[in-house]
Amino acid sequence: MEVAQQSGLGLVTCCDLFNPVLATYRLDRTDPDRVARTLSAWSVSSSAAIAALTAVWGLLAAVTGPRTAIAIAGVLLLATPLLLPRQDHTSPQESVDQAPRERRTLA
Repeated sequence: MEVAQQSGLGLVTCCDLFNPVLATYRLDRTDPDRVARTLSAWSVSSSAAIAALTAVWGLLAAVTGPRTAIAIAGVLLLATPLLLPRQDHTSPQESVDQAPRERRTLA
């Protein structure tokens, strides 16, 4: 029981630290004349998303049961890293072929 509480505390702490950092990063890259519009859009969209997801998961829990709904939510949360953008990695030979001429010559 204590391990679950400690991990929950760690998760909440990480979320509390990450959200303002991400918001600052995104606002720094927003044009100054669009900051108010961006903040309004964030507020409206986050409130709408919370309301919609609460309703959907309430219906899902009513149909399947609370434990099943929580399990589905957990699986979906674990799958979210698959949504992150990926970088294409080139093989060492491809990177040598794409290197400038002066770097290709061996002494």
